[in-house]
Amino acid sequence: MVASSARAAAAATSGCADGRVSVEDATLPPRFAESVQAMCERLPTLTNLDPTARIRLAPAGADVVVEATLEDGRSTSRRVSSPEQLGLTVEALLALPPSADTKAPAPVEAPAPPKSPSPPEVVATRPAVPATKPLQINESSVGVELGLELMGRASGKPLYLAASPLAYGGVRVSHWIFGLMARMDAYEALVPNRYPAFEMYGLGAGFFVGRHIVALEAFQLDLCASVLFVSESQGATPAGTEIAGTDFDGRVGVLTRALVGRGPFRGLFTLDGEISPARLRHSVRADPGLPVLPSFGFGLGAGFAWTGP
Repeated sequence: MVASSARAAAAATSGCADGRVSVEDATLPPRFAESVQAMCERLPTLTNLDPTARIRLAPAGADVVVEATLEDGRSTSRRVSSPEQLGLTVEALLALPPSADTKAPAPVEAPAPPKSPSPPEVVATRPAVPATKPLQINESSVGVELGLELMGRASGKPLYLAASPLAYGGVRVSHWIFGLMARMDAYEALVPNRYPAFEMYGLGAGFFVGRHIVALEAFQLDLCASVLFVSESQGATPAGTEIAGTDFDGRVGVLTRALVGRGPFRGLFTLDGEISPARLRHSVRADPGLPVLPSFGFGLGAGFAWTGP
C-alpha cells in the first residue's frame, strides 16, 4: 500500500515513465495522483495511440489542464475537473484517426416517428366547360334566314327516286322560325320502270313553322311542320304513242333542320317526311296509262344557310 501510494505521488509529480506524459510547473492536486498512475499503467497496453504525441499536465487551481502536442507542432488542450475523466481525456487526445481502409460501422437509423394523420388533400377542380356554349337568344329578337340545299328523295308507292334542289327564306322570332320554301323534283326515276321513255318532274311551294329544340353557339336543331303544294307531271310513250298528265296535290310533313358552325354562313342538313292525305285514301294517276302517283315521301338534304340580324 505504501509502495502504491509512492508510485502515485511520483506520477503526479513527474508523469509517466515512458515519457509521453509529463507534469509541468508544479505538483498536481493530490486527488489526481491515483488517476495519473492508472493512466500511466494503461497507456502501454493501448495500440491505437499516436506514439509521437506528447501530453503535458499542468495544475489549474483544483483542476488539471491536459495539453496534447503533435509531431508537426499542432496542439490542443482540455481542462479536467474530475479525476475519473483524466484517463479518458488523455486517451482521446492521443488516439489516432481511423485509417481509410477501416470501414466505419453502418449507422443505425433511428426509427421514424409515427406520422401524424395528414389532413385530407383538397384537389382544386375547375368547373367543366361545355364544348359549345348555349346560344343566348333574346325573347324579342328578330332575324332573317335564307338557305339552299340539294335533297335526295324517295317516294312511293311505287318507288320513285328524285334529285331535288330546294330554296327557302324565313324569319326567326326568338326561338321560332316562320318560312316559305320552293322545291323542284328535277329528275325522278321509277324503280322498276316498265314504261318506255318515262319522264317525271315536279314543282312545289309551301311554308313551314319550326322551333329550336337544341340551341348552341355552333349547333342548332329545329323541329318543323310543313305544308307543301305540288304539281307533278308524267309522260311516257307506250306502243309508240305519247301519253302525259299533270296532277296537283297538297302534302303535310315534318322536318328537322340542323345548322352547324359559327358566323352568318353555316352548314345546313335536313331530314324530312311528308304524306298526301288525298292520295292515302285512294290511288291517283296523272293519266290512266301512267303509274300511280306517290302518296308519301322522305328526303335527306345538305346545303348552306345564311342568318342575319
